Amino acid sequence: MAIITTSYTWTQTPDAVELVVPMRGVQAKRVDIVCHDVYVKLHFPPFFFELDLHAAVEPAQATATIGAGQVVLVLPKAEKGVLWPQAAYEPDAAVGEGAVDAATERRARRAAASERTLQREQAKRDAEDAAASQAKRDAVAQQIAVENAHRAADAAAREAERRTVAAELDAFQAST
Repeated sequence: MAIITTSYTWTQTPDAVELVVPMRGVQAKRVDIVCHDVYVKLHFPPFFFELDLHAAVEPAQATATIGAGQVVLVLPKAEKGVLWPQAAYEPDAAVGEGAVDAATERRARRAAASERTLQREQAKRDAEDAAASQAKRDAVAQQIAVENAHRAADAAAREAERRTVAAELDAFQAST
């Protein structure tokens, strides 16, 4: 069973947030890190840490440093220049008939973050596929151009040979 770790320290600049999560005996090859735009999860058996972030970050530019019994995450903020009052997200304390409890709101927020990450990754894969496909089309077009140039050169050489032979034949017929 996982040991849920809730202790962390954090600092921030106007452009980034740094989270330091203590994990005794942490090894880089055994740590799983999941970073969405508003959610971070670390798993190093048997330790487990998760944090709903106060605001969005840029997960593609996030960095992790692992060692000395801790994991240090540097998360660039999506909205630069804004200081956060706390690192953790605190759901609104809405009261009344339409109110959603905090756990449900966190789950919905995490699911939305996961969906956005999947969409970004799919868009990235689609762009890479399109670039690879375009590169293949360009290579085929280049090969066709090279083959056409060879055919044209061969045709020109054959035509020159035909003219030379025709001129020699005309010269021979004229001399006889």
